Amino acid sequence: VELEHNYVKDGNGELELEQAFVNYHTDKIGFQAGVILPSVGLMNDFHEPTVFFSVERPEYSKYIIPTTWFGNGIAMYGQSNGFSWKAVIHEGLNGDGIASQWNQGIRGGRQKGYKSNAQELLYNGRIAYTGISGLRIGSSYTTTKALRSEGGVNPIGVSLIEFHTKYAANGVMVVAEWGNISYTNHSVNSSTGYYVDFGYNIGKMLNLDGKLYPWIRITDINPGVGHESENKKHYSKMMLGVIYKPINQIAFKLDYGI
Repeated sequence: VELEHNYVKDGNGELELEQAFVNYHTDKIGFQAGVILPSVGLMNDFHEPTVFFSVERPEYSKYIIPTTWFGNGIAMYGQSNGFSWKAVIHEGLNGDGIASQWNQGIRGGRQKGYKSNAQELLYNGRIAYTGISGLRIGSSYTTTKALRSEGGVNPIGVSLIEFHTKYAANGVMVVAEWGNISYTNHSVNSSTGYYVDFGYNIGKMLNLDGKLYPWIRITDINPGVGHESENKKHYSKMMLGVIYKPINQIAFKLDYGI
């Protein structure tokens, strides 16, 4: 069970139930049922602040892959010979939220498990290779029809394909992700983006306990390919930063972006 977002404003507050599921597994195969996460990108399954360089999550993990993305569903997963896989059947997306927030990809379509409409289901599959120490290479495909509340309006077809890789060994950390969402019956043709991180641990050079990574990130996000206001929302960004981890569970961060 995972509870997040202790939020209080004007005397009102909330706690958000992000995950709550039954998990059964052997060494090679497992099963989940409940409020779960589709397996898409590097940061939806695991998104704690210690696993990424920047103070905030990468924009890619907000506008292309809507981390954190969760809802009601079932999943099977397994691993063998350096490969892992996961298959998810999940509640669908809200087409009204996608249409009205076109500049945020599919983020506005998440139903979050509360009174969600599962008339149209979402199907997600992921495979990754981790047979080399420190290396992960993976990809996923997700598809659904996002229903609209207005009668007679066709659902928005959504197909998300993404590729991701991460190498963290020998003092080097390199991360790269690319994703593209294709739509039908939408004012936007697609949403696409990528980012690349490079960092190097200089902690040993400075005789520090823990890890000290100066790092650089290059990002490009276009959430509204084909939209009449596409040029206003398409942007590139370069970031520089430093992260210090005295232990793996704690991170102090500073970054600057242009």
